[in-house]
Amino acid sequence: MASTIDRRYPLNSDATCQYETRRNFQSAADDIEALQALSPEDRYQDYLTPGSRFIRIGANAPTIEPFKTWMRLVRFDDGVGASAIREAWFEVHILHDIKAGTSPTLHVHWTHENATPSGDVKWNIDWQVRRGYGVGTFTDTPTQASTVQTAGADGAHMITPDDIIVTYSEELEPDSYLFGRLWRDPSDAEDTFADNVFLIGVDMHYQRGQSGTIERNRPFTGWPVV
Repeated sequence: MASTIDRRYPLNSDATCQYETRRNFQSAADDIEALQALSPEDRYQDYLTPGSRFIRIGANAPTIEPFKTWMRLVRFDDGVGASAIREAWFEVHILHDIKAGTSPTLHVHWTHENATPSGDVKWNIDWQVRRGYGVGTFTDTPTQASTVQTAGADGAHMITPDDIIVTYSEELEPDSYLFGRLWRDPSDAEDTFADNVFLIGVDMHYQRGQSGTIERNRPFTGWPVV
């Protein structure tokens, strides 16, 4: 709305300044009311782990290679047999704005350089999330999940769908940590894309329930105390 001035008052007079101040406060109040109408749980955010931040060690570690001559990305090579498996690790720290009772989803951002692409890429993620403050305990048995996506055009920024769900449990709360292993096995019958692929990163979409928690440390209001 265009700014208007009550001409009953001279410009720059005290009365005009008071009028403008009241009008501006009302406009700000209207904006705040509109924002509050959209509750925090209606909004999504995400955690992002760039490919360059992945832990890459061991014989099956993917390597950082040139992409489109001027970029450098983590490459998951094509191949056959167990030696062709490429794996890397990432982690996510759960922030204090996550909504209790919701289940985030993991997505792989990736691309390739095949001019005439054909086939699907299967991404596998083994993950485990545990609470902090000595309550959660990591184990040797992660949850195993996978997602299959058809390769897009040469250089396309691909993002996998909502196939990998971090199902809500009492282990998922502020300050929890999620550890993940991302891997590709080109020998898998569902991985039919006969070429290398490049990892851009992994993100986790989650719903916000509040801007933060009242408490600095657990237990947190609104979360199960187990």
